[in-house]
Amino acid sequence: MYNELKILRPGSFEVIFISIDRNKEEFQASLSAMPWLAIPYSDTARQELTRIFAIKGIPALLILGMDGKILKTDGRTAISAYGATAFPFTESRVSEVDEALRKEGDKLPRRVNDPRHSHELELDRAKAYVCDECLQKGRHWVFSCKQCNFDLHPSCVEESK
Repeated sequence: MYNELKILRPGSFEVIFISIDRNKEEFQASLSAMPWLAIPYSDTARQELTRIFAIKGIPALLILGMDGKILKTDGRTAISAYGATAFPFTESRVSEVDEALRKEGDKLPRRVNDPRHSHELELDRAKAYVCDECLQKGRHWVFSCKQCNFDLHPSCVEESK
C-alpha cells in the first residue's frame, strides 16, 4: 500500500519507522525490509516518541494528521480493512468507504451457485483473499465456500441457470 499511495498521492504522506528494537543489528535488519524513512537508532527521540504516543507493543502503526494529531491508534487495522481507498484515514473518510462498500454489497446476491464449484457460495467480506478462478488478489466482497475454502471475486462468478 505504501508504494501505491506514493504513486497515487505523491507528497501527501510519509511513513517513519520508529524502532524499539533491542540493538542496532535488529534495527538494521528491520529497516532493510522497509522502503520508508526511519529515526536513527542512536537518536533518543525514539524513546521519547514511544512514550508520547503510549506505544506498548510491536508492531504498532499510528496514523497522524497533517497537524500531528492522532487519527488512528490502530493504523494496521484500518489499512488492512480498507487499503489505500480510505486514505487519509480520517473518521469521515473511513465512514465514506464503509458506506460505499455497504452499498456495493447490497447490490450483490447473498448466495450463488457457480457451475465450476460443487457447493453453494456465500457472500462475505474479507480483508484479503485470492480468487480461485482468476488467481488474482481480492479484498472486501467475496463469494466463499464455507466447506472447502473456495473463493471467487464477485466479477468472476458465473451463476448456474
